[in-house]
Amino acid sequence: MPPHFKPVKGQSIYSEHLGPIHVPDKAHRDKDFFQFGITLEERHTGGRGRGHGGVTMTFLDEAMGRAASETCQRMCVTLSMTTHFLAATHIGDFICASVKVRRRGQNIVFVDAQLHAGERLLATASGTWKNTRQPIPGR
Repeated sequence: MPPHFKPVKGQSIYSEHLGPIHVPDKAHRDKDFFQFGITLEERHTGGRGRGHGGVTMTFLDEAMGRAASETCQRMCVTLSMTTHFLAATHIGDFICASVKVRRRGQNIVFVDAQLHAGERLLATASGTWKNTRQPIPGR
């Protein structure tokens, strides 16, 4: 894990099971992208030391939802998400989601993401999130 990534609290009980989720400290944040990372552990495997595809999708959903929620300053929920798997993940990989909010309307947020382990592109995703207009939990 890069030393400038720090753990953050999950937004739900389910996201706590996935993580801990890490984000870059303020000095290393990019204004155009949100970044989130996790280290793959044995509990994330789908067999033979490879990460489970469900973990990849869950992590992308969590990262993209957080980016949408941060953009709106309100809780956003997934309406649709398309994922393309490009490479396997492995125990010990620090996987990092780079997320861009492509467009924000009054009710719908359009989001894209790429998932990397170092220089290796693992997956891409795009989707839509609904602004619930409810406060983000824990704030």
